[in-house]
Amino acid sequence: ALHAGNLPGYPASHGCVRMPIKFAELLYTITRLGTPVVVAAAFTTPKQVFNPNVVGQLYSGKALAPLRRAERAYLSDKPEDHPVTSVLVSRQESRAIVLQNGEIVAEGPVTIDRPDEAFPSNVFVLSGVGTDEEGLSWEAIGYEPGADVSAVADEETMNRIKASKAVTDAIAARIAPGMLFIVTDGPLSADSRSGDDFVVMTAEGEEAQ
Repeated sequence: ALHAGNLPGYPASHGCVRMPIKFAELLYTITRLGTPVVVAAAFTTPKQVFNPNVVGQLYSGKALAPLRRAERAYLSDKPEDHPVTSVLVSRQESRAIVLQNGEIVAEGPVTIDRPDEAFPSNVFVLSGVGTDEEGLSWEAIGYEPGADVSAVADEETMNRIKASKAVTDAIAARIAPGMLFIVTDGPLSADSRSGDDFVVMTAEGEEAQ
């Protein structure tokens, strides 16, 4: 759980994160149910990269037209008007899942180039559309669980992955600015993800789902 301030009267549970009140207010303002939050000891500042390839599906030229319309709608609407779509790829399982607002909507196997080579811990956030040749514009963020490890944003990671049709079709139906693409060397089991029923507790002791 992500707590605003100290818990009233008892210590935080193992794995919980305590945040300064002002920072928590900002975080709660821009996130909602289904929004992935990465907690890391080491990270990089976002780096803009252009890549038309999304797990083997190319988005360039005429294929960008609907995305440009989605980009305009995303910028003009409120964020809560758009579902949160995330794509998670596991090297350990050679599998990908597509989530919308935290619920799995598609999954399937992936083929990974150089499968014995570890993935860097990276998150790619789709920020918009480039030129017909550039394809999609991403904000790439590298992160690491340990502060003694250098985090790297590796824009070539996405080119190593080719997913099944079920996964690429699900992405094509939902791709829009704000979509997240996350790679991991670990598993994609439910035990490695928070459920959608955890409780956020404020410093005043109020609870909200």
